[in-house]
Amino acid sequence: FVLSWDLIALEREEVMMEMWKGGGGRGGGRKGAFGGVVGGGRGGGMPNFRCRSFAPMAKMTSSSSSSSADPVSPRSSSSAEAPKEDNSPIAVRSNFNPLAVFSPDAKTDAEGKVTINFKMPDNLTSYRVWTITAKGNLFGRHETSISAQLPLMIRPSAPRFLNFADKAFISVVLQSQTEKELQVKVGFRTNSNLQTQQNHRGFLVNLPPLKRTSLLFPVEAVEVGTARCQWAASSSIGFSDAAEVKFPIWTPCTSEAFATYGEIDDGETKAIIQPVLNPKDKVFAQFGGLEVNLSSTTLSSLTDCFLYLWECSFDMVESAASRALSIVALQDVLKSFNVKKLPSNQRMFEMVQNFLDNLSKWQYPNGGFGYYPGRNSQSRSYVSTFVGFTLSRVIAKAEANGYSVPKDVVSKLLGYFANSYENDLNLDHITTPIIRDQCLIFAAYVQNELGSSAGVEKAARIYRERKNEGLSMESLGWLLQTFHGKDAYKEDSASIVRFLANRVNETAETANFITSFSDAKLASSAQILVLHSDRKTDGILLDALLVTDPKNPLITKIVKGLLAHKKKGKWHNSQENIFILLALDRFFRVLESTPPDFSGKLWLDDLYLGDHSFKGFSTDVAKFFVPMQHVVYSSSSSSDGSSSSSGEGQAPDVRNLVVFKDGNAGRLYYRLGLTYAPRDLKLKAMSNGFVVERTFKSADPKDPDAVQRQPDGSWKIKKNATVSVKLTLSNSSRRYHAALIDKIAGGFEVMNPALSITGPLPKSEE
Repeated sequence: FVLSWDLIALEREEVMMEMWKGGGGRGGGRKGAFGGVVGGGRGGGMPNFRCRSFAPMAKMTSSSSSSSADPVSPRSSSSAEAPKEDNSPIAVRSNFNPLAVFSPDAKTDAEGKVTINFKMPDNLTSYRVWTITAKGNLFGRHETSISAQLPLMIRPSAPRFLNFADKAFISVVLQSQTEKELQVKVGFRTNSNLQTQQNHRGFLVNLPPLKRTSLLFPVEAVEVGTARCQWAASSSIGFSDAAEVKFPIWTPCTSEAFATYGEIDDGETKAIIQPVLNPKDKVFAQFGGLEVNLSSTTLSSLTDCFLYLWECSFDMVESAASRALSIVALQDVLKSFNVKKLPSNQRMFEMVQNFLDNLSKWQYPNGGFGYYPGRNSQSRSYVSTFVGFTLSRVIAKAEANGYSVPKDVVSKLLGYFANSYENDLNLDHITTPIIRDQCLIFAAYVQNELGSSAGVEKAARIYRERKNEGLSMESLGWLLQTFHGKDAYKEDSASIVRFLANRVNETAETANFITSFSDAKLASSAQILVLHSDRKTDGILLDALLVTDPKNPLITKIVKGLLAHKKKGKWHNSQENIFILLALDRFFRVLESTPPDFSGKLWLDDLYLGDHSFKGFSTDVAKFFVPMQHVVYSSSSSSDGSSSSSGEGQAPDVRNLVVFKDGNAGRLYYRLGLTYAPRDLKLKAMSNGFVVERTFKSADPKDPDAVQRQPDGSWKIKKNATVSVKLTLSNSSRRYHAALIDKIAGGFEVMNPALSITGPLPKSEE
């Protein structure tokens, strides 16, 4: 194929490209398909084109579609007639798409011609025109370029983004394509997201012929959102141009947040007063504010945990016991909150009763249970203890729910603990002292719950011999419940409580216990045999605290920590789910069993913020937000009841946030948070449970001094240097759904070695 083409300017911004087959070259005269980006074909030399210039932008409105005026060459002689000056609006260029047109499937007509209509973008630049044609095994290709320009052009270079409170200079190039000296008026305006100085909103520029000049416009980002900037230029002889750009303004590059949590107990009508220090001029009043969340329960979204256990299809004794326990634990809680998607009461009753009826079939002659039902293998120590634990919880609710518990299974299981249990520990190769002691203590707790005190004294001897440091945290949880209510073990219980208080990691919202199972002294195989996990241990200890010390302030924080550790609505496995759900069931029965009937009300000093009523069990969370300007500045109520800030008089140094519970029934949980952006970007280092460090280093071994740390902590980096960024995150405790985001420092660009234009990166010694 040999193709020629012609370019004709039609209306403003509208271009039509005509193509026809030419003579010469292989395949001339064949009909084919055309595709590409405003282009031509192979062969035939340089294409011919004629172009009619656009009408001056000062002579048309943004909606004009009139035909262009007489041709005016940008570099024509001074005898060319210049447009006359008038007051018509200047059309604003805003479409800066680098791709003018892409037509991949155009076809030639019977004469071998193809026509493609499209509108040119607003760029004043050179366009690469590239075409390719194909038919069968024949093809043609050609490439050229066209330039889009105006007699007077204004080209802004805006940043890709700004952060809140950033100050920047936006460069604008003003260029003349005429041979006359122009006196140009330049105007600039922005929306409310940017602020600029009044004396930089307009310039009068004398622009020499065929020359360009650069203008700088200082701006400051004062609102988060999308900044829109417009520039217009008009010459004394009527040539004009205008351009609009927009870019995002992100939240401040440095922001901080703080929150505190608490609750007002059931049966109390009272208020809490939280002092709030007025940050005044240390923060930006336009960003952040005071956040208050109120709720009547910490239990939410437990349905997935229940359904996970309900739908568990593993044919194992432990799985069957976990399903029965989930019903016993959560049936009442989920019904109280009117949770949908629950199985019917009849189905849940049948599931538990079938489990109880099958126990006699699954039980071995020695009274123990194995991993799988109905298989002729040895009994297993942990599985047997877990079945006994399940029976103890079912028996506690048997009368209320109508369950029929096989008494012979219970008596045979108690005989197993007395005669065969320690032998099974040996057969299970549980020889590590701390794990073996945990199994013996768990068995003693189960026997005690089933009505036999045979193992209690043995558990006490183990505790007095090993002390707190020699036992696992899970063992201490079982001991605390086993010793509860027995005068002979009061001192032992008090010692355990003191030890646990010193082994808890507490934050403003959550708490968890520090376990020792990560130590090298515990073999992983032994942990597997007792199905250990940190969340399971927290659940057992939470249950123990609810039994022995229900007023302990750590209880609510442990609950929140456990709920925060869920993934996809549930915890990791059946053991974690069941022990945590059992603890949450006791939490509900002990602390949240009273249906809420109260109203939560809020004040900031004498400014009323709002209220929310809680009536009946609900997982609703009421959210209130006070903008930072109302925290920093004093507010007054307008005639319509709304509050407004004058922005002049500052509020007192300390503001008092009042949370009032109006009503007795139920518990009120609150979260008080403060988000703010400091004006000082050089903040002191802080350690709030974990530490993040960032260091810069030259990635070029040949130029190690390209990156230097200054005495004040800032960094001095050589222009065009290749820099390696190293992040170090040190964490001393559990974190829930944490994400580390490191924003690119100003002036840096990420180098992607997968791109050919990047080239090879210097090899670092690290």
